[in-house]
Amino acid sequence: MDFILWLIALIYIYIFIIYAPSIRIRKAKWFKHHYAHRGLFDEKIIENSLEAFKAAIDHGYGIELDVQCTLDGEVVVFHDASLKRLCSNPAVIGDTPYQTLQAFRLLNTSSKIPTLTETLELVSSQVPLIIEIKHSYQRKKVVKKILEVLKGYPGPFSICSFDPFIVRQVRKQNKKILRGQLIESYKSSTTIKGFSRIMLEYAFLNLLTRPDYISIRYDYTNLSYKVHRLLGGYGVMWPISNQNDEDKIKTKCDVIIFEQYRPTTESSLVNQPKPVE
Repeated sequence: MDFILWLIALIYIYIFIIYAPSIRIRKAKWFKHHYAHRGLFDEKIIENSLEAFKAAIDHGYGIELDVQCTLDGEVVVFHDASLKRLCSNPAVIGDTPYQTLQAFRLLNTSSKIPTLTETLELVSSQVPLIIEIKHSYQRKKVVKKILEVLKGYPGPFSICSFDPFIVRQVRKQNKKILRGQLIESYKSSTTIKGFSRIMLEYAFLNLLTRPDYISIRYDYTNLSYKVHRLLGGYGVMWPISNQNDEDKIKTKCDVIIFEQYRPTTESSLVNQPKPVE
């Protein structure tokens, strides 16, 4: 009997720690749409470029994008830590001044690395945004700078990160912003192992961040996400790459972040009112 009572107690504690029972995200009707992963890019349009964002807007899709800070504190939209993959240069974003980055072009096209300010001016509240903050050890400073750029922006957006301490900073600096916790498998990671891996993979730090939603790779649905969903928690899945996969997982989440295809049911968001929670 004692064992059963202890087991029940542990289950309750586990649920309390990982569950994100956000009511306000259910009220944010604008959030539930298709989002183009890093914009609507293809073989001609580069990811996280102004051109990719314009294409998403033209088709009425929400936009998922990545942000990080340069050495001198400019907030730029870029996924990787370095320029190697997209600009054939080993420079690291966080170690490079913004002015230096302006000389680079994405995959030998005319597209440059956009700032968050430029992106917001282009989007201009036409579609909702999911803004992922990339990892940084200067969490407080980076979040503060990003929120300064977003201050006064009238359009709908949420902020998410793989780093729970960044999500916690968002919560501390502005509780009104919808926030999400990204989770994935760290089995192949050479830097995140043991206890840290378990804490991150199973969202145990949700107790500190209290996210409005959990965002997870569509092919990695772990126990915490499943429990979260069974209890009515809001879920986001990414990056769906074809309509068949979307059809298979659409009952497992509320929001789909897609790439490399056009969903059969497009979200007609253009010119609709976008209330800010």
